Amino acid sequence: MRDQLRHIVDMSARPNIYVQVLPDSAGAHAAMDGPFEILNFPDPGDPSVVYIETATSDLYLETPEELTRL
Repeated sequence: MRDQLRHIVDMSARPNIYVQVLPDSAGAHAAMDGPFEILNFPDPGDPSVVYIETATSDLYLETPEELTRL
């Protein structure tokens, strides 16, 4: 596990990677169902997209309601 944590620390030094830690005291949150990625784009005309990868498919969420939830 030490190597995994070191890798996270090393990757967090990259300008395009953000590591955020959510304390248990925050309670229920969107990532409790599994991991997801929020894709933001430099062009303001391109809206954000949530990407969820599962064992059998990929899912892209784009509606404002879905983005707000995650």
